[in-house]
Amino acid sequence: MSYATHYQNGKIWVFVQGHIHVGVISNTDQQLTLQLHFQDTGDIILATMIYTKCDALERINMWDDTCNISVNYNMPWLVGGDFNVIMSDEEKIEDLPVYPQAYEDFAFCMNSCELLDINVKSSPFTWWNGKIDGECIFKKLDRIMVNQSFIDFSGNIEMEHLERTGSDHAPILLTCGGQSSYVRKPFRFLKFWVEKEGFLETVTDSWKSMDSTDVFISLKQKMKNTKTALSRLWSEFTAVAGIDGPFLHLKADIVWKWWKAEVSPKLKLIYKAVPLFILWQIWKRRNKIKHGGKMSTNYMIMEVGRLIHLMAKNLYPWMRDIPGS
Repeated sequence: MSYATHYQNGKIWVFVQGHIHVGVISNTDQQLTLQLHFQDTGDIILATMIYTKCDALERINMWDDTCNISVNYNMPWLVGGDFNVIMSDEEKIEDLPVYPQAYEDFAFCMNSCELLDINVKSSPFTWWNGKIDGECIFKKLDRIMVNQSFIDFSGNIEMEHLERTGSDHAPILLTCGGQSSYVRKPFRFLKFWVEKEGFLETVTDSWKSMDSTDVFISLKQKMKNTKTALSRLWSEFTAVAGIDGPFLHLKADIVWKWWKAEVSPKLKLIYKAVPLFILWQIWKRRNKIKHGGKMSTNYMIMEVGRLIHLMAKNLYPWMRDIPGS
């Protein structure tokens, strides 16, 4: 190995071979993202190494960083490490039940970034609490995910959890090459569903059947209370972009207007990204409130503007006339 780097608190280390040129894209307290340039082939990929916090509220910043990377870079991408969260009861043995509020932040982020879980050949669990009998706990806290571009780039992908040696976490071995293998694709909402007869009735009946203590019922009430604030967030940027409102509800045609707006080719990518930026801030605000925090509408507007300028700076450093400026 001829190159090594670590992230700011020294808990993630990366070692690469001599023919790979390394560029640091992002370095925060929970992730290290590198651009790897294979000089022998000319290929370039993105690799994000994860070591998240144990607290769900602290992990929100990590999901935010991951979404920003997804928006600003379009290339083969691998994301892996210790996520300190599981996705379902199937990813653990023993311990307490898993509730949606414990993993929905993680799931939403991974789906938004279109990252796919890789099937593992060995035991699905990567962490063991070191105890036996009735106190024994196994969990899948570590994982590697990739985007479709990485699958197209690397071909067949095989992942194996190796034997634990000197740690309560199992090492992960990823092997690439050959014909593409199956990966578990995340849930996707299909637009044609809304055109099917009885769609609204089905959704309404399902919603009403939930108990009042369900987390999503509570979320519905909170969304009612924030309706005015969210409308302002949409209108703040649609007014600057010259797209007509009103936008009191989050509907598919709002995003469609941004995507179909008649603007110059240089602005087209930015216009397509703006709805994602806004939805991301709405999602963050909902989670801040859920975990006892606060986020003002002015802050959300500022963050959307910051993301727009960051994207414009990366794509077209010379541009000045952009939405939100």
